[in-house]
Amino acid sequence: MRAQNMASATTAAEVQAFAVFFLLRVGGGSNEGCSESADAYARAQQNVMLTATNTVALQDQAQINHVYGDDDYGYLEGVKKDHIKWPSHPTFEKEGTHGYDSYGECGVPSATRFHMPDNGNGVYWYSFDTGLAHHAVVSSEHEFARGSPLYNWLVNDLKSVDRSKTPWVFLYIHRPLYCSVAYSGDYYRSLLFRDELEQELADYHVDIVFAGHYHSYERTCPVFGDRCIESPSGKAMAPVHLMVGSGGYQVDDAGFYRSRWREQGFLEHGYGRVHIYNSTHLHFEFVSNAERRVKDEAWIVSTHDWPSKRERYPPGYFPPQEIAGFGAAVMLASLATYAVLVPAIRRARNTKYTPVQPIQFSK
Repeated sequence: MRAQNMASATTAAEVQAFAVFFLLRVGGGSNEGCSESADAYARAQQNVMLTATNTVALQDQAQINHVYGDDDYGYLEGVKKDHIKWPSHPTFEKEGTHGYDSYGECGVPSATRFHMPDNGNGVYWYSFDTGLAHHAVVSSEHEFARGSPLYNWLVNDLKSVDRSKTPWVFLYIHRPLYCSVAYSGDYYRSLLFRDELEQELADYHVDIVFAGHYHSYERTCPVFGDRCIESPSGKAMAPVHLMVGSGGYQVDDAGFYRSRWREQGFLEHGYGRVHIYNSTHLHFEFVSNAERRVKDEAWIVSTHDWPSKRERYPPGYFPPQEIAGFGAAVMLASLATYAVLVPAIRRARNTKYTPVQPIQFSK
């Protein structure tokens, strides 16, 4: 993902350069102790609106994807706390992980108040085109295994993309497929997503996977099968995973474990900006709320034609995190065995042997 010369031939479609802003909402006004999260988010909204109005044009207006994370729109009481009312910018909502709280009641506001493109399953999965990009939005809280309605819809949607009109393809999902935040439970959940979806995302040349869930920001290299895959010139040969879940970052205090595919990550409030310049060059920025500046950026250069049907793991390859997890499990089992057996052995050794006196029978 290196910056390259952009003075290449362009088509008529490529002159429609545009930008997409990503605000992934994952913290509420007083939820989980984050009292200042709502104010920080409101300030970020204002900053994005001002920037978009002055510098970005897409059919005379900026395109903003408003992707909610752990808190639904209903939790924020809708318009009461919608500080800027999103007057002219289309807003697309994505279901988070608390929609099924209170036996599903928390998901009712988002399911009934938002009307998404009628080509999927309401607010839970749908797709749309803007400029040079096709956007597919899916829920991470529904069955996603092969053969499920969500899986079948996603594959059919990706098959139908006209890459001559929308060369860039983005997928949005709440839970990430790649994340190095040190939470073991969610890490193993991410492996399940990879097992079911990663092959298809690579085969249909999805360029970026946007996620939230974790209260942090992280950017990967073009990654497939736990390995970075780029051409010698730096051209992406696999999807890039961008986790922009920075709202409510104070909730999580876990750091990042070491991984070969992680390129950058921060624990702070912020949002993402994507600038698409033509069919092959895209520029991503992560903006820090507190510092009000771009804190991470990367060029993604791709011709969207990497080989399909590649093996996720070459013969004999085993992901290092899997090895570490297996080693940790063995160590914990050994410690548990030691904790149980050693005291038992010691008690047995300390027990004094008292011989049983023979019974005397009278003649």
